[in-house]
Amino acid sequence: GSHLLWVYTMAQAVLKPFGLDGKNSYMAPDDATVERIRRDNPQLKDAEFLVPAPGRPKTFVMSGTILAPTGYRADKANVVSFQVSPDYTGSPFSPNNGTVDYPSQRGRKNGRLARRAIGGGFVETFAFGGEAPASIEVAAEAARAGRTLAMRAPREPLSLAKTVGISSAGPASA
Repeated sequence: GSHLLWVYTMAQAVLKPFGLDGKNSYMAPDDATVERIRRDNPQLKDAEFLVPAPGRPKTFVMSGTILAPTGYRADKANVVSFQVSPDYTGSPFSPNNGTVDYPSQRGRKNGRLARRAIGGGFVETFAFGGEAPASIEVAAEAARAGRTLAMRAPREPLSLAKTVGISSAGPASA
């Protein structure tokens, strides 16, 4: 769709010369992590993964911004940092350690979106966009115990192409 125009443009211009323009490839920090992900997630056994080239840093962070949902106004009180690397993706902080409100854009008849929880953690990049844990308590208990949680996979990967599009999408705020 047209919402991916910038992603496709950046993939062609920046990533294609290096063979990194796949829009359905996952990211991981190294081959050992790819093996673990495939072992623990059999549905990804044939999925394409991109890993940093040997001799290059395994971790680099690409930044973006979470703006307001369509039809709502972004402002300094509800805009949140978004960070992607081959290993983890998310928003490290919740604004003011709380929730955000999204006022309707002028001329829209949307109700106000109030007290929305945004940010405050990371997931492995291959799982970003998948099902959320049943509750924050369930997720916290699993983290304390060093366990993983079984959840539905994302419908499509957060690819390098999408991430480069996100990190360069200045027009999105225009």
